[in-house]
Amino acid sequence: MNRLDSGLQKLQTTAAQVEDLQSKLASQEAELTFKNQNIEALITKIGMQTEKVRNKREAADVEAQKVSVIQAEVSVKQKDCENDLAKAEPSLAAATAALDTLNKMNLTELKAFPNPPVAVINVAASVMVLLAPRGRVPKDRSWKAARAFMGKVDDFLQALASYDKEHIPATCLTVVKQEYLRKPEFHPDLVRTKSTAAAGLCAWTINIVKYYEIYCEVIPKRHALSQANAELETATAKLLSVQKKLADLDASVQSLTAQFERATAEKISCQEEVARTNQTIELANRLVKGLEVNKERSNLVVTGADLA
Repeated sequence: MNRLDSGLQKLQTTAAQVEDLQSKLASQEAELTFKNQNIEALITKIGMQTEKVRNKREAADVEAQKVSVIQAEVSVKQKDCENDLAKAEPSLAAATAALDTLNKMNLTELKAFPNPPVAVINVAASVMVLLAPRGRVPKDRSWKAARAFMGKVDDFLQALASYDKEHIPATCLTVVKQEYLRKPEFHPDLVRTKSTAAAGLCAWTINIVKYYEIYCEVIPKRHALSQANAELETATAKLLSVQKKLADLDASVQSLTAQFERATAEKISCQEEVARTNQTIELANRLVKGLEVNKERSNLVVTGADLA
């Protein structure tokens, strides 16, 4: 009888445990369903972000190509400007060297000429035209006017040294080129036989005009270079912006991927718990069935004993 009571108690306890396990299993399966849904959502997000990354990377490649093209263009234009300016350097150096031949003594001697040769007068006149205030070409370019124009020698030398060689008025340039530079005697070597100072002024005039003409050729190229640099700056800024967005998207994908890996690990752990719970329930159910069989046998034994 004690064995029967013990068996009944064990049966009841095991049946209760099975109910607890089934409740636990239901909770675990609900959690597993939630984790599966979470993983599906992550997969969707990763897919969307990966597509965005792909599109943004394509955009970044396009912008990088644009920048590369503009950089090459800027490089060519920069070199072109530098080459042209380099061509102007000898003229500027020659003009400076011509100034170095001038001094207070030889200019004073020049001014002292009462009636110099025409070649010397033409040199002085050409300088008067180039130095004309506000680009107003003087009508009187006689030797008397030239001597008065030279005024104080020190001030005259300073005016030559500080001359704005990159902004020669068009009217002055035209007069100097057409009325003086075309003359065959307008040459430093020829003028030097008449006056050292006049030869220096002649060389200065010739080379200042050469420098300015080359400089004028460079101006549109400089504008084009400046525009290309502005385009490069804009394109580079756009590229950096796209690359920043791409980096942010890459980081987002990496974060989502890490979440996916953690969620997958948690799902696998949950699946294993569900499997263990199922296995425990199965074993418990077998035990319950075995106890029920023993219970039925015990009942038969008791009934037989009562009949006897």
